[in-house]
Amino acid sequence: MDKYNLLGINDDDDSDDEEVSLLIHSKNTISGNYLDNIIEHTFIDTLDLKTYHKTKQMIYILVYRINCVNNNYFVEFYLNKGDFLSVTYSSDLNFIAMNINITGTSYIKGSIDWNGKQYLIVKQNNNNDVNNNWTTLFDIVVNGYVFREKIHENVVSFFKTHNTIANLIQNNNILTKPIILYCMVDDKHKLYVKKTKSIQYCQTHNNCLITLHNEYMDTDNIRNICFVDDCDITDDTEILNIEKYIILRTPNNKKYWIFKDDKYILPITSN
Repeated sequence: MDKYNLLGINDDDDSDDEEVSLLIHSKNTISGNYLDNIIEHTFIDTLDLKTYHKTKQMIYILVYRINCVNNNYFVEFYLNKGDFLSVTYSSDLNFIAMNINITGTSYIKGSIDWNGKQYLIVKQNNNNDVNNNWTTLFDIVVNGYVFREKIHENVVSFFKTHNTIANLIQNNNILTKPIILYCMVDDKHKLYVKKTKSIQYCQTHNNCLITLHNEYMDTDNIRNICFVDDCDITDDTEILNIEKYIILRTPNNKKYWIFKDDKYILPITSN
């Protein structure tokens, strides 16, 4: 069997010319030690506002939140039409934080000067919105789009260089980052998916298995945040008798992820 490799981003290489994939780490088992259970966001912890300065140029605002799906914690980033939020000028950081028009409370964590531009890093607390403005590292650096909407090149370049901003640490291990897979359900099921956060039994085939694919297709209306480990590509569905999911290779050499249930999936409908 072939191996489906989820390759690591090279922290020392910010080249836009090389193919970039996402490093998927096995999730660390939570220990009984309280300190081991603490989740650290070390990239953010090292930031400060020393580099922030008044400017008449555009200031980019990188808004993030920490989300959780079935005890899997991960970082999401807010994009508006595939781009960062921005302000043209402000010397008042509190004014910027108070005027971020996103549900919840905004906290400025620090700033980054990069490529001749200023980026304010803002954490959004108390936000449980489920929509496609909230994106993952995989959406940005691997796919480069969310549904039909292409992510701006400036955003992709920033995250290729600063990809460790998505790392959450627990017990000295990087937690699993999600991948993004797409699928289509009948429009009559979209409200059900929104309410239940489940796509099981919503697809056209007559069994309970869930079929997802990597690349977005024009008919797709569900974007799925998935927590998976590296696995083999197979043409034998019987493996699902012992595995929770597989990557199935069809006779025409297409590849699909097949899940027994949606325990590892958060489906988000298109707008």
